[in-house]
Amino acid sequence: MKNKYDLYIMIPSMTTREKKLSILLALIKDEVIKCNAAIVLVLDYTSITDDIEIPKDIPVLTIHTNEIGYWRCLNLALLHISGDQPFLYTADDILPTEGWLTTAMEEWKEHIPKGIGLACLNDGFVKDASCGHGITTKNYLTVLYGKPEFPPQFEHLYLDTLTSDRAKEIGAYVFCEKAEVNHQHPIIGNIAADIVSITNNGRSTGDKDRKDRMDVFWMKRGRKNALRRKSEILEMLED
Repeated sequence: MKNKYDLYIMIPSMTTREKKLSILLALIKDEVIKCNAAIVLVLDYTSITDDIEIPKDIPVLTIHTNEIGYWRCLNLALLHISGDQPFLYTADDILPTEGWLTTAMEEWKEHIPKGIGLACLNDGFVKDASCGHGITTKNYLTVLYGKPEFPPQFEHLYLDTLTSDRAKEIGAYVFCEKAEVNHQHPIIGNIAADIVSITNNGRSTGDKDRKDRMDVFWMKRGRKNALRRKSEILEMLED
């Protein structure tokens, strides 16, 4: 699938969410086609694939894994794209509004022309305070974290805030206010908790401490290292 599409939409999903995922795929189909995007689903092995209704006219790569953790599942999806290829990380519990992806891609191309940055979509709740649904590249993850992947030590929470904060600090961030994806989450109160959200929250108790430790390192020398890597990668892309 490398470099064939303008965007890869990465959606990890767990068993019991098959119907929710099917509804989302049908909802985003037209925007996916319009933006020449492909979808990468990362499913656990207990997911009932036959119960997931995948539109036939959109490209979908399905990865099954025993890996546990949202960010680790995204890293599996990242193995299938190149460093400069834009990807959108999101979830199966969103309800995007009309034109959401077109708007986001326009903002991305205008404000992040080299792919070294983060375009944050509007989740309808935290908005620009964090970035649980964003467009970026593996090159940019290398800038932030030294590797073309998300830090795998996080279980589920706080890494979206960390990624967003760092993008703002090094001047590589845009908030796509009109690209509304409307996160459906118990903490917002617009949906009841299911077994997936309960499980994710239950195993994420150490994520805040992980973020705090990484923030300390960032202030000491991480930000300086990221700016250096940013300059090096931009120079490489110019060649």
